[in-house]
Amino acid sequence: MSTPSVSPHLQELFDVTLEQCSLSPANQQRQAAVRNDDTFAKNSMDIGYCSVLEHDIDTGDAHPISNSLLADLRFLLEMPKMIFLMRCYRLV
Repeated sequence: MSTPSVSPHLQELFDVTLEQCSLSPANQQRQAAVRNDDTFAKNSMDIGYCSVLEHDIDTGDAHPISNSLLADLRFLLEMPKMIFLMRCYRLV
């Protein structure tokens, strides 16, 4: 029986984990990664959704942070690239 291979997008995570494990836990890690391959994002545009768990983020008494004009400008400059990538991955 051949050992299942870890998907390329999980290989780095597996390699780092492998450095800290003995052989048996490493095999268990590989099997878990292969079994749950579709759970992990495959790239920066792999936008997932999970309705199983909802959570609140308690910000206390903190006020919303307002973006500076410079941050807004950077966002506007990156927008065409983001739209292009979203089209490539058929998100829009």
